[in-house]
Amino acid sequence: MPLSRLAIIVMAKYPTPGKVKTRLMAELTAQQAADVHAVFLRHICARLARLNSAELVLCFDPPDKAGAFRQLLDLPNLTLLEQCPGDLGTRIAAASAALFARHERLLFLGVDSPDLPLAHLFKAAELTEQAPVSLSPTIDGGYWSLGLSRGVQVEPLLHDIPWSSGQEAMATLKSAEVLGLTSVTGLAWDDVDHPPDLRRLLERLGRSDVAADQQLLSNLGHVLPAGWIS
Repeated sequence: MPLSRLAIIVMAKYPTPGKVKTRLMAELTAQQAADVHAVFLRHICARLARLNSAELVLCFDPPDKAGAFRQLLDLPNLTLLEQCPGDLGTRIAAASAALFARHERLLFLGVDSPDLPLAHLFKAAELTEQAPVSLSPTIDGGYWSLGLSRGVQVEPLLHDIPWSSGQEAMATLKSAEVLGLTSVTGLAWDDVDHPPDLRRLLERLGRSDVAADQQLLSNLGHVLPAGWIS
């Protein structure tokens, strides 16, 4: 499907040390982990901004960082939408309620899979036309995208999903089934939560001949300590 018929929403926290990528702090400082998050955020948003979606939305937290996000990302056509309080399901439900007023289909992404192949993203977009609920899994049991069609009651769909458990994908598919909603699953990709995940990312980037991947590797090289990138 053309991305011009789809709104893409990036769920993101501001890169404040000690508030983001905290599981990387087993081997990185709080500042380094926050810097990695900032690199991911800038990279994925810049990639998405070039794809001509119907609307690119940053659903951000905390609410007082709108200006800081604008400065960090420097993307003139980016819509900023505050996240509401609550767990991730509550925040996605609130964003959906606001955006379904002007879009038939929504695709939610995080920033933890910055080297996501474009073919995976296009497939995730295509699936939003095939079922009211679609998701693309990560190898740890979560998902890197969630597609929703207007008419889906998002709050009950995502109620009591065990976030950060490794059971998110199965729980969301089960919830859709209980609600009588057809669901489809897209292409899997890796995400970065823990230091071994970051090492896998760096290894993939080092093997890649894609210009965007090489740029991401270079940007990470500026924030990671010596020895992480050979």
